[in-house]
Amino acid sequence: MKLKIEPRASIKKIDDIEVEIKVGDSFTLPTQVEALMSDDSTKQVDISWTPASVDSSKAGNYEFAGTVEGYSKTVKLKLKIEPRVSIKKIDDIKVEIKVGDSFTLPTQVEALMSDDSTKQVDISWIPSTVNTNVAGSFSFSGQVEGYASVVSLLLTVKAI
Repeated sequence: MKLKIEPRASIKKIDDIEVEIKVGDSFTLPTQVEALMSDDSTKQVDISWTPASVDSSKAGNYEFAGTVEGYSKTVKLKLKIEPRVSIKKIDDIKVEIKVGDSFTLPTQVEALMSDDSTKQVDISWIPSTVNTNVAGSFSFSGQVEGYASVVSLLLTVKAI
């Protein structure tokens, strides 16, 4: 009887990892990674990291060194934590129309974001209806989710 003993497959390669998250997002370092074995199969292997945990409260680029038993190289995990973009400013709105003109309160307004980009954001108004049959100045208060200040719209309806 012949017994053929195959050598145990060893780890040939483990790819480095790149991850992007936002400040405050939850992120846990993986406990296993995919390894390419010497027989060209793939296998999930246990990994330990230094540092061992992630603090996602600060934006920046962070690198973690991973160690796998039976693999001489260090596995790198590059974590990019992007700042969360928030609304910096929304301008108040002034509109002039004539009695009887049609006017609809905007459903979106332009917001200046914390990264200096602009974005259309949804807005809700109080009161939510407009009467353009009466001359006068009418104030509306707008609320935008994620923006602490009130957006004002002043509608002036002029007599014909």
